[in-house]
Amino acid sequence: MATRHILSIDFRQAFVPKIDILLNEKVLVGTGVTSHETLRPLAYSMLADLVHHVRVELTPAQLAKTVYIYSRNLHDPSLASSIQTMCAKLLLNLVDCIVRISNGEGNESYHVL
Repeated sequence: MATRHILSIDFRQAFVPKIDILLNEKVLVGTGVTSHETLRPLAYSMLADLVHHVRVELTPAQLAKTVYIYSRNLHDPSLASSIQTMCAKLLLNLVDCIVRISNGEGNESYHVL
């Protein structure tokens, strides 16, 4: 919860260089069964807040990884419908950033998905 409060103010810019680390599920949630079941919704919700606020600063590769993770969560029946809705909203907000990428690197990174 403390991280979520930090992300609601200007300190969230300090997390931008750490996006790649946070997009790793083993780092974000851990490997334990209990943490996977109880912390995963809160962790992905916190990460969605961060990504939403710094989405214009993400690289094409980071955007591609974010789309992959949140579209996977969107189709995960073990997650609550509120978390799936949050995933859909984040993906919708990322569309503008994806469209703005005009170089070839952005288009290539999405074909990997």
